[in-house]
Amino acid sequence: MRAKSLVFISLAGFGFALWLARGGETPHGPAGPSTPAEAATAVSGTGVGGNGARSFFGFASAGATATAPAAAVRKLDPRGERFRKRVDDQIPIRLYSEASHCYKGGGGVDERLDLSYHIRVRDGAVSITGITTSETTLKDSSIERCVRDRLLAMSWRDEELPDFEEDDDLFMRIGGWRAYLANAEDDDNIGG
Repeated sequence: MRAKSLVFISLAGFGFALWLARGGETPHGPAGPSTPAEAATAVSGTGVGGNGARSFFGFASAGATATAPAAAVRKLDPRGERFRKRVDDQIPIRLYSEASHCYKGGGGVDERLDLSYHIRVRDGAVSITGITTSETTLKDSSIERCVRDRLLAMSWRDEELPDFEEDDDLFMRIGGWRAYLANAEDDDNIGG
């Protein structure tokens, strides 16, 4: 019974994380087939007027992406709530998670590293530069160097973000890194 509960909680957490990664909104697309004939057409990818671009659940199928023209991605409004959520919540979570890989154990849970950084987005390419230490109580200076190196090496694509540059802060604690690593280990053990 306990294993079932852990699996359920893990799946619920994964679903929540996926929802957050999508910007916290429900997908905008077809709700799915409403008749058995539409379901068969969606699963097979054929049918009158169908090009096989959507599966039963409304997501693009692998074969359809090569033939379907790429739809223009709608950029987030810099004054909007989804933009602020992405920049103020989701990007720092991504950076915190990346920094947690530098922690190899030891230290007190309240030891911390406070950084300032510059985020730059150009044509969907996100990069982090200008990392400076605001304050640190870390006893192991190699962790600070590792964090700085990993964050400076980070880059990813986010087609929804408009071009912008901004300075921001990231406050990290060893206790928080332990939680990230514990969750990552739990996720690795679920499948096997």
